[in-house]
Amino acid sequence: MRTGLLLSVLLSYIFLGCEKKIATPPSSQGSSSLNFRANVAIVYNGNLVVAGGNSIAQWNKRTEWTSLGSLSPNESISYLAEYNGSLIVGVGNEGAWSSNCLYRWNGSNWTPVTTQLKANPYRGNYPKIAALAVYNGKLIMAGTFDTIDNISANCIAQWDGNSWASMGTGFNLFYQPAAMIVYNGDLIEQDNYGNIKSWNGSTWDSIGVGSLMTVYNGNLLVSDSVIKQWNGSMWSNLGSVKMPIGSSTAFCVYNGNLTIANTYRNIVYPYMPPYWYDEGIQELNGSNWQIIGTSDSYGSAAPSPYEVYSMVSYNGNLVALGYYLVSNGEPTNVDGIASFDGSTWSAL
Repeated sequence: MRTGLLLSVLLSYIFLGCEKKIATPPSSQGSSSLNFRANVAIVYNGNLVVAGGNSIAQWNKRTEWTSLGSLSPNESISYLAEYNGSLIVGVGNEGAWSSNCLYRWNGSNWTPVTTQLKANPYRGNYPKIAALAVYNGKLIMAGTFDTIDNISANCIAQWDGNSWASMGTGFNLFYQPAAMIVYNGDLIEQDNYGNIKSWNGSTWDSIGVGSLMTVYNGNLLVSDSVIKQWNGSMWSNLGSVKMPIGSSTAFCVYNGNLTIANTYRNIVYPYMPPYWYDEGIQELNGSNWQIIGTSDSYGSAAPSPYEVYSMVSYNGNLVALGYYLVSNGEPTNVDGIASFDGSTWSAL
C-alpha cells in the first residue's frame, strides 16, 4: 500500500511538472525585457522588430517583447528588410555553415528564400549577407557569394518573389558591397573600401567615396571629414557641417533632424577606463552637433554608447540599439536598447 501510494505520488509529480512546462512555452509569452542583445531593427507592419544573434523579437507597443522564433544557433542575424509584406532576415556571419543565409517569416516560422547559396571559394567556405534593399519591386541581396539557386551572380542578386537574377557583372573579390540604400529612384551601393556606385539598370556607375549613408532633405548624405551630399548629379558639402570627433557608427533621420551616434577612443590612456569617451547621440542643429537628451553625472548624454549598432525612428521616438547604453551613469538595461521621446531617454 505504502509503496503503491508513493509511486502514485511520484508519477503525479513528474507528469504534472512535465505538463506545466509544455503548457507555457517561452516563445509564446511576452516579456518586459529581451533575452538577447539586439543589433539591428526595423519597423514592420507598424511594429518595432529587433534581431540579434539568431533571435528575433517584436515590441507590442505596450510593455512586452514577443518572440518571433529563431534561426539555428550558429546563424547570426545582421540585416532586416520588408519585401512584399513579408519580414526578411539576412545572416551576416561566415561561421553560419549555411547554404541559405536568407529567410522569410510566414507568420509562424522562418522559411529559406534561397535553395542554394554558394560562397566564392576565395572569400571563405560559407556565404554571408552584407546588405539588403528593396528596389523597383525586387529584393536586392549583396554578400560573399557567386552563385544563387544555380544562377551566376557575383556578390549581388535580385529576387522578384519567384526567382533570382544577376545584376550586371556584379562585383569582384576585393570590392564587395558593404551597404545599400535607395535614393531618388536609384539603387546606391557602397563597397568595403567606401567606393559608392549607382545602378542604372544594366551597369554600375561610380559616383563618389564616403562612409555612412542616409537620405536627408532630398539628398544622399555620406560621412567623411565633412558631410557630403549628392543631389543626383553633383556633390557638395552640407554647409560648414563637420563630422564629430571620433568614430561615427550610425545615421538616422528623427523628427526631420539628422541624428548621428558617435564615440571615440581614450587615446591618452587607451587601456584604462573609460576606454571610450562618449559623445553620445547627437542631432544637427544648424551647422553644429548637439547632444540630445539629459546629461549624466559624467557630463555625457544619455544614452552614452560604447558603440551604437543602429538607430530607427519608431512611433514618434528615436530607438538606439548598442553595447552598454547608459543613462545617468547606469545601464539602461542589459539588452542595450534605449528610446528617446524628444526630451528624455528610457529603457525599452
